[in-house]
Amino acid sequence: MFKSYGYGAIRFLADRLPDDMRVLAFSGGEGISSLFSFDIELVSERADLPLETLLNQQAFLAFDTRGSGVHGVISRLRQGASGKRLTHYHARLEPQMARLGLRRNHRIFQGRTVAQVVARLLEEHGILSDAYQFHLAEPSPPRDYCVQYAESDLAFVERLCQEEGIHYHFVHSPQGHRVVFADHQSYFPKLATAVPFVPPAGLQPDGPVIQAFSVAVQTTVSRVELRDHDFRKAAAPLAYASRSNTGLRAPDIEFYAYPGGLRQTLEQRRGSTMSKRALERCRVDHRQAQGDSDEPLLVSGHLMSLTGHPRADFNDLWLLTSLRHEGRQPQVLEENGGQEGAVSEAPRYANHFTATPWDVIYRPAMTRPPPRMPGCQAARVTGPKGEEVYCDELGRVKVQFYWDREGQGNEHSSCWLRVMSSWAGDRHGAVCLPRVGMEVVVSFLDGDPDQPVVSGCLPDSLHPSPYALPDAKARTVLRSRSLGGSGGYNELAMDDRDGNELLYLRAQRDFEQWVEHDSLLEVGNRQQVLVKGDSQVTLEAEAGCTVGGDRRVLLRSSDHLTVDLGRQVRVGTVLAQHAGQQMQLSAEREVVVEGGASITLRVAGQHLVINGAGIFASSPVQLGGVPAASLVANPLSPGQGGGVQVPEALPASMAPTQAALMQQSRLLGAAYCPVCEGCREGVAALGGVQ
Repeated sequence: MFKSYGYGAIRFLADRLPDDMRVLAFSGGEGISSLFSFDIELVSERADLPLETLLNQQAFLAFDTRGSGVHGVISRLRQGASGKRLTHYHARLEPQMARLGLRRNHRIFQGRTVAQVVARLLEEHGILSDAYQFHLAEPSPPRDYCVQYAESDLAFVERLCQEEGIHYHFVHSPQGHRVVFADHQSYFPKLATAVPFVPPAGLQPDGPVIQAFSVAVQTTVSRVELRDHDFRKAAAPLAYASRSNTGLRAPDIEFYAYPGGLRQTLEQRRGSTMSKRALERCRVDHRQAQGDSDEPLLVSGHLMSLTGHPRADFNDLWLLTSLRHEGRQPQVLEENGGQEGAVSEAPRYANHFTATPWDVIYRPAMTRPPPRMPGCQAARVTGPKGEEVYCDELGRVKVQFYWDREGQGNEHSSCWLRVMSSWAGDRHGAVCLPRVGMEVVVSFLDGDPDQPVVSGCLPDSLHPSPYALPDAKARTVLRSRSLGGSGGYNELAMDDRDGNELLYLRAQRDFEQWVEHDSLLEVGNRQQVLVKGDSQVTLEAEAGCTVGGDRRVLLRSSDHLTVDLGRQVRVGTVLAQHAGQQMQLSAEREVVVEGGASITLRVAGQHLVINGAGIFASSPVQLGGVPAASLVANPLSPGQGGGVQVPEALPASMAPTQAALMQQSRLLGAAYCPVCEGCREGVAALGGVQ
C-alpha cells in the first residue's frame, strides 16, 4: 500500500510523499482508552509540497525494520524552515477515531446498546466494520434513552465506554490500524517475545531491553456502593455493593456514589456487575509499574512478559497502559557530503511506559463525566398522527427538543417523560396532561439529560392564553378543550377585579357533583336556575323548605303529586283555588268539609248555605238529577313520560240558563218549551234534541 521513503530504521510510509522525505525526529504518546498522537519532523529537498493534498492521508511511522510502529492519518501538516537544500515539515499522526473529537452534536439514541451506539458513530466517520472490533464478555443491555448533549462524538463514545467499564486499544500494521473495544482482561494480546531487564550499568545488550523498571503501590478504596432510584420500583432503592479482598492492614475505605448509574439496571445480576466494575476501576492503580526501554515492540493495550529482573515477583506479565515514544535520526541532515547542522548524536529510539499487573482487571478511569444540564429547556409535546393526547399508563408524554435535528415530531421523538404534578399520591392527586403540540418546560433530575421530566407548560404564538392579555390580567383560568376539534371547552375562572369579583364554572356537556356528607349553599342576594331540559330531584330522607316571602310557581303544563301517607296544608288567611273546567275532590272512605262559620256551595245562580243557624238553599231541593262522573287521580312519578289525562268531553250537565227557565216554568205551571221536548225529566242533554 505504501512506498518506503528515506533511509534508516525510522521511516515514514505514505502515498503522495516525495521520494526524498526523511524522518528527522518524532515523539508521541499512546494509552489504553485514549487516542495516540505523534508529532513527526520531516525533511525534504522539495520546498513546495502541496500540504492540502497530503492532509488526511493514511501513513505508517515505522520505529524499526521489524514492522513495529504506528499507523494513522495525517491530521496536521506544517511547513517549517528551509536550509540550503532541505526544508523541514512537521506532521501529526493520529487515528481515524480522532475525527470524532471534531464533531460536536446533540442527538438522542433509543433502545440501543452501547456497542450499537459506538458502532454507528464510528461508521458515520468512515470507520467501517473492518476497522473496529467488539469483544464483550458481558454485553450491556439496551439503553431506553441515551442523550448526547453538547458533547463531541469522541467524548460521548468514551463516556459510554467508561460508564460500562469498556476499554479500547489500537492494533497497528503498515497496512492499517484497528480499534478494539473489550470488557475483559483476556482480550489484551500478548507480545510475541519477552523483554529482558538490563540496567544501564554493565555490558551493552545485544538488542532492545528494559533499562529501568520500578513498582509503586498506593492506598485506594476497598469497597464500593452504588445507589440509585427508579420510579418504576419506588418501594426500595437500587443499591449494590462490592468489596475487595485486601490485607489485614489495609484501611477500610468506601467509595459511595449516588446517582450510581443504575437507573437502567433493574436486574440484580447487572447491578452487581456494575458495582464490581466500579471497584475494579477504583483499584486499577493500586499497584503500578513504570519503566524505560528501547524496545519498539511495546504497544499499549498489550501484555508484556518481563524477564531478568533481580526481584523475582517483577518477572511476570504486565499490561502496558501507556507509552511515550521518542526517536531521532540526525544523519538525515547530511547533504553533499556535509551536514546542515552539527550532528554529534547517533540515531536513537526510546520509550517510557506504565503498566499494571496482568491479573488486575483494567477499567478506564471516568475522565469523561456526563454533561449536566444547567437549567430547564423548552420542547414540544409529540405523539402519533391524529392523537391529541398521547400518554402511557403512568401519565408520561413524549416531546421533541428544539435541538433535536433527527426527531420526526412523532411518538418516537423521545423517551416517555414523567409529568410534574402539584400533588401525587396513592390513587389521589392532581392530573393535568399536556397535549400534543403544546410547548412545555423540561427539567432534568440530577441534571442528567437522560432523565427529563415535564415541569410546566408555556403559551406561545400557536397556543395563546384562554383570554386576551393584558385585558384579562385579573382573571385566573383553568380551561380545557374538547377533543375532536369541536371547539367546546370546560372552564373554571376567577375574576378578581374589585367590585366585579366572579367565580365562573362552565361544563361543555355534563356536570356531576358528589357530596358524601353535607352540602351548604348560601346566596347573599338572588339565585336564578335555568334548566332547558328535565329536572329530577330524589330526596331519600326528609326535605324542608322555608320561604321568607312569596312563593310564585308557574307551571306551563301539568302538576303531579303523589303522597304515600298524609298531606297537610295550612294557610294563614285565604286559600283560593280555581280550575278552568272541573275540580274534583274524592276520598276512598270519607270527605269532611268543615267551615268554622259557614259553608257555601254556589252553582249556576243557585246556592246552598250551611251555618250555625241552619241549612239554607236558594230553591227547594228536588229529587233526581245525574251526578257528574268521577275522575280517579293518577299522578305520574318522576321520570315517567306523558302528562295529565284531560277528558275529551266532560260528563253531561245542565246549562245554567236552562236550569233557570225550567225552574220558573214549574213555579208557573207552564208547559215545557217545545224546543226542549226531550227535557221532560228536568235534565237537558247537551246539544239539544236530535
